[in-house]
Amino acid sequence: AYLWRALVPRGVIVILHDRFTLTPTINIDTYAADLVGVLSYLAGPAQTAGAPFAGHLSGDVGIAGHSTGGGASVLAAVAAKTARSA
Repeated sequence: AYLWRALVPRGVIVILHDRFTLTPTINIDTYAADLVGVLSYLAGPAQTAGAPFAGHLSGDVGIAGHSTGGGASVLAAVAAKTARSA
């Protein structure tokens, strides 16, 4: 089963990112920059009145991935300075 299926019912917002649909090769720095953009959006504009996630975010942020996505997630977490390890 997919991990998101266990997390969403518990109130976790899961954003899936599929880089392989766009291009057969991946630049990990570009991938990480895309993830930083998502984290920045969730930390700011997503919480303004009228935004889709307004009033639904606790401020806790986690980011994960598999293989290249895992590497990009680590780079994004370091760059964004919004996620912490547990």
